[in-house]
Amino acid sequence: MSLIRRYWQWMIVSAGAAAAIILGYWGLYEYFARIGQPRPFWDIGYSIVYLFVIESGEMAGPVPWQLAAARWLAAGVAFWAVAKAGFVLYHERLQLARPARWRGHVVICGLGRKGLKLAKEFRAAGWHVAAIERNPNNPYMASCRQLGVIVLVGDAAGSALLTRAGAPRAKYVIAVTGDDGANVAAAIKLYRLTKNDKGRTSSRTTCIVHLVDLPLCELFKQHSIFRTDTDQFEVRVFNTYESAARILFAEHPLEGPGRDCSHKTPHLVVLGFAKMGQSVALQAAKIAHYASRIPLRITIVDRDAARLGNMFLGSYPHYPKICQVEFVNAEIGTAQCLACVQEWAHEPECCVTLAVCLDEESECVSAAIRIAAYFRDNPAPLYVRMADTTGLAALFEDTQGLSPWLHNLHPFGMISQTCRIATVIDGRLDVLAQAIHKAYTEEERKKGRSALDAAMRPWASLDPAFRDSNRQQADHIPVKLRAIDCLNVAKDTPAAAVTSFSPDDIEMMAKMEHARWNAERFLAGWALGPRDPERRTSPYLVAWEDLPEQIREYDRTTVRNIPALLEAIGEKIIRIDKSP
Repeated sequence: MSLIRRYWQWMIVSAGAAAAIILGYWGLYEYFARIGQPRPFWDIGYSIVYLFVIESGEMAGPVPWQLAAARWLAAGVAFWAVAKAGFVLYHERLQLARPARWRGHVVICGLGRKGLKLAKEFRAAGWHVAAIERNPNNPYMASCRQLGVIVLVGDAAGSALLTRAGAPRAKYVIAVTGDDGANVAAAIKLYRLTKNDKGRTSSRTTCIVHLVDLPLCELFKQHSIFRTDTDQFEVRVFNTYESAARILFAEHPLEGPGRDCSHKTPHLVVLGFAKMGQSVALQAAKIAHYASRIPLRITIVDRDAARLGNMFLGSYPHYPKICQVEFVNAEIGTAQCLACVQEWAHEPECCVTLAVCLDEESECVSAAIRIAAYFRDNPAPLYVRMADTTGLAALFEDTQGLSPWLHNLHPFGMISQTCRIATVIDGRLDVLAQAIHKAYTEEERKKGRSALDAAMRPWASLDPAFRDSNRQQADHIPVKLRAIDCLNVAKDTPAAAVTSFSPDDIEMMAKMEHARWNAERFLAGWALGPRDPERRTSPYLVAWEDLPEQIREYDRTTVRNIPALLEAIGEKIIRIDKSP
């Protein structure tokens, strides 16, 4: 209830009570005077109190209209007070029972900063939202309740609590508890509840699980719930570090406009190699496949770079086949580190980008400012990992107030970006990935490929590895389009659409697609060998020049389909106007 509505409600009730007292005094005075038994002021006042408990007593003969009106007014005020007290006592219980009757709503498991951000955005978009939080003293619970979010306290992996939140019939269930194990447990429990729910409608429940630990993420994707044949349940995995890296390279491409990098080696320097640094390195390896076909050079700087690098290469042993990678042991921001950065930034054959990915936000800013000061005359962009726009990232919002040499310093990775509806649900990327998969299966059926093949299954039951493959292909489309001076825009953009490509453009983008596919397979643990999906070996993990012509045609077909694929999601391709 709004504050204005509460104010007027209390004003009306108070006015009614005051009117009952005034009319009651007037009526009782008239009544006692009429029967010849005048009463003093305090006796009449005491009798007025009984009006509000509906105990005014029997009075012989007719009573004055003032007293009759006071009786009804006092009874109304008393009834309102009782009803209000009952509402206050049972309101919370009634509120907590509401989500179990909802359909097509949102359930958020965990009310940390991520959960709060999502709850605010879903409520602003008009969704009904229920939240499950284990900690009864969570400081964000009050904010959520003010937004109209129904908050249930308890374990999100409990069947009873998920049922009370209406999770089996929700549109989205998002597990962001801060504990990877609890998020996985909630997803598995929800799958079982959904499967056994006899009263379901035809709508699908999508469970989105936040996982930070990459090995656990890969293990979880092997679970049978990712390959269920039912269209009633879908599970997805998301990672805020991975999302931050995707957004970084989507908004600030390594070969982006304004940088003469077409014939130079793209060189990414990652300073700090914890979870964010590793995610940036992985996304760069997935996306940095350009028309020049010059491999990405990536340098990792960390005080513990050798050990962290060994662990990273243990998880991704084929990473050096994708990038020229080097691990440098150095304390970020020291003279040794700054001297190395200055040397890299001034290498004429390289196009350098720097990303400071330390865990501590203040250390990130401090190191970034020291690095930026070292090469004030170099336009190399410097990206700084931040947690939130309300913190130190606010320093960089007003570029007019910054020294000129700090203008190339940009924050990234804020929760306000990584925990948005568009990022977590990512409808556009998934729709485009599904369109890619549909086009692929239709083309393969024409060639006689069996529908029983694992890669030919419908999207709902498709192996998560194949889904990710389609998503990565979709993610790389803007990179290919930039290589031929094009970009994808909304269909209603007032510009002529590009509906086909020249043979030279097709050949160039097909080579880029093959390099991207190689990187995707290498990161997934595939190796060169006879075609064997079970053992993850393929004979096509070779350079473009060594591919059979038939396989090259696959990549050309993929590129030719790009205009139709983008049209299917309401977009088109236009030429970039390079005129002054």
